[in-house]
Amino acid sequence: MIAELIKRRIAGLHQNTSTGSIDITDTWEPLEEGLLP
Repeated sequence: MIAELIKRRIAGLHQNTSTGSIDITDTWEPLEEGLLP
């Protein structure tokens, strides 16, 4: 909201916005024998 007001008051001012995501794979080793990872 504030960025929109400032962009209107200052000529030539621009705003770059980007979004993204990342894939995370969580792996673990069991602490006790006989458990499946």
